[in-house]
Amino acid sequence: MPGWTHGASPAERDTAGRDWRASQAGWDRQTVWGRNPNWWRTDRGFRGYSGARAGFFFIPERGYVAAPPAYERHYWPPGDILPSWYWDYGIEDYQRYDLPTPPDGCRWVWVDDDVALIDGDGYILDVVRNVW
Repeated sequence: MPGWTHGASPAERDTAGRDWRASQAGWDRQTVWGRNPNWWRTDRGFRGYSGARAGFFFIPERGYVAAPPAYERHYWPPGDILPSWYWDYGIEDYQRYDLPTPPDGCRWVWVDDDVALIDGDGYILDVVRNVW
């Protein structure tokens, strides 16, 4: 399917997401955060981080970003549609964080201290919780 899910029905999209997660099973066992839960303390992208702030997300390389109130405490599971507000916080250097190469038409984005793999419409294929 070009562009990952272009033209796919919701059921096909869910199946494709489950297939991707199954094909990537276990990839996160040797990640930087799996080896060292404090890895981010020496990462240059976290300069300026001084702890959690109510109403803000910290985005590595960007700093604190005011969160829309509706998203402050929302839980985003695979299969949901991530609002476009998050799409600007893509992770260009995903290898730096030991993330697998995203499928064509997809990308990793920061969602507070999690990362989500989304397609071009914001469909969440996978979520990695508590990366930092």
